[in-house]
Amino acid sequence: MPVYSADAKWSRKASRICADVLKVGNFGHKQRRHYGSTPYFLRKFLSSWGRLGDMLRHFSIFPMDSIVFFGGVIRTGLHAAVRGE
Repeated sequence: MPVYSADAKWSRKASRICADVLKVGNFGHKQRRHYGSTPYFLRKFLSSWGRLGDMLRHFSIFPMDSIVFFGGVIRTGLHAAVRGE
C-alpha cells in the first residue's frame, strides 16, 4: 500500500474506521432510520439525534474534519426543515 504506516496512531484510527464501517455499513447502508409514519417534528428530532451520534463517533477518529462537517450537516438539516422536507 503506498500510504501505509505501521505507526500505532494510524493503527488505532484504522481499526476504529473498520469497526465503524462494519457497524453501519458503507455510507450508512446498514442503518435503519425510516420514520415515515411518525409526526414531522419527532422525525426531525430522531434524525438529528442519530446524526449527533454519528458525529460523536466520527469525532473520535477525525476531530477537525468532524467539526467542519457537522456545520454542513446542521445547515443542510435546517434548510430541509424550513422547506418542510
